[in-house]
Amino acid sequence: MSNRKLLTGSALRFGALIIGMAISFLMMPFLIRSLGDHWYGLWILVASTLGFYGVFDFGLSSATQRYISHALGQRDETRLNQILSNSLFIYAFIAVIAVIASVSIALSADFFFDDPEDGDVFRTIILVMGCTFAIHFVMNAYYGILTAYLRFDIQASTDIFKAVFRAATIYIVFQYDPSVINLALITVLYDLISQFIILQAAKREAPWIAPRLTHVSKANMAELVNFGFHSFVMFIGSKLRERGPHFAIAGTLSIGTVTVFQIATQLVQYLAQLQSALLGVLLPSFTRLFSEGKNEELDRSYLFTLKISTLTASCLAGGMIALGQPFITFWIGDGYDAAYYTLVPLAIGYSSILLHYPSFQLIVALAKHKTYARYEVLEGLALTTATVIAADLGGLPAVGWALGIILATGRMILIPRFVSQTWGTSVGIIQLQMFKQLSFAIPAQITLWFALKETNSEFGFLITLLLSIPMYGIYIALYQWLIFSTTERQKIKALLQTYLAPIKIPS
Repeated sequence: MSNRKLLTGSALRFGALIIGMAISFLMMPFLIRSLGDHWYGLWILVASTLGFYGVFDFGLSSATQRYISHALGQRDETRLNQILSNSLFIYAFIAVIAVIASVSIALSADFFFDDPEDGDVFRTIILVMGCTFAIHFVMNAYYGILTAYLRFDIQASTDIFKAVFRAATIYIVFQYDPSVINLALITVLYDLISQFIILQAAKREAPWIAPRLTHVSKANMAELVNFGFHSFVMFIGSKLRERGPHFAIAGTLSIGTVTVFQIATQLVQYLAQLQSALLGVLLPSFTRLFSEGKNEELDRSYLFTLKISTLTASCLAGGMIALGQPFITFWIGDGYDAAYYTLVPLAIGYSSILLHYPSFQLIVALAKHKTYARYEVLEGLALTTATVIAADLGGLPAVGWALGIILATGRMILIPRFVSQTWGTSVGIIQLQMFKQLSFAIPAQITLWFALKETNSEFGFLITLLLSIPMYGIYIALYQWLIFSTTERQKIKALLQTYLAPIKIPS
């Protein structure tokens, strides 16, 4: 397995996400001003509805990635084509379901909106974008191939292309006709182009690709579906966590309030996306190690990446809390203080998800994510219910604290137990490592928050942002010396020298 390929893929994924975030930061206030709070709130509801289309995947994408990675480790081309053929066959059936669902939702739009115009716009967008999802489902099989080959660089380059040209097209078109329907059409156009690029890249990367109906069998489909079912349940839980509160707020407060809540959740979702970009290569990496029987190396890799994930999670969440308020004002404008007071507890809660990212990847790589999947659903239901209650009692900030407490408490207590049950690493070892890391990270982040708050009061946001870079650089250096062992620091040095250039990093 190539460490250089992992680093390249991770770096490009991170770069693609940074570019996407930068574009989104610029586009979101532009879209809010162009469309208004009402129509932008409707667009968020459309996006939330389409987000649940992933339910139709039934976890098959993660199953395809996992089993292709496993077959690559065994160098079995027949097995690879069996997995691909069965995956494509199931996805073709799912695509039909997606089209039927789009038509059904469109026909029932009038039941959910009092204003006929809202219903008409919602109906049009769902039909157009929902049918595009049908094509995307079939393409998931080819995404799985690139993921198994660790070609995150291709996916990242495609994402950069899509983000840049989509934003440019939206800006040009909105000069003449700003509307959510045009926004949907432009989104669909670049989704289709990017899917075509991925298809061609997968064919070049994997010359063994030769799907046949003769490879389709009940046994192979059952294997994919059995694994995918738990991923499917896990997906439902994650969507309930990410989007359930939006619908609860729309019903309890107003559609306009969804826009304010979206500002906070958009920022914490960026934290999750950044963590995924940095550590998303772990699933195929863990799977390959497991398939090759390298259990000791897998165990070392898990504990090592857990230290890295705590470092990145503390930087991301801590930085968001420290810079969030002036950034929202700088980004969106005045009048959105409620978004920051909702963001703070959400960032605290999501930090527990971020630091246990390797735990989640390990559990899925071992194909033992049944219990974790059930927990995700229960957590999503609890968050949605808590949103309704908290919104009535104290508005959006109360919602933020309710969600943050549930996320942090559940993740920090239960995830180590799930890992212990599936892999064997004791709860005590994981908790002790987490305690050691957080005992440094939390006080350090509080210090950074206080220093950056004072700096912002004195010099303003842009100066504070620039000064935060060396501040967090010092934090990372101290974390390295206090948390990583000498062997681990040498490993980091070797990886960076392989990827970047010969550099001197103290051991």
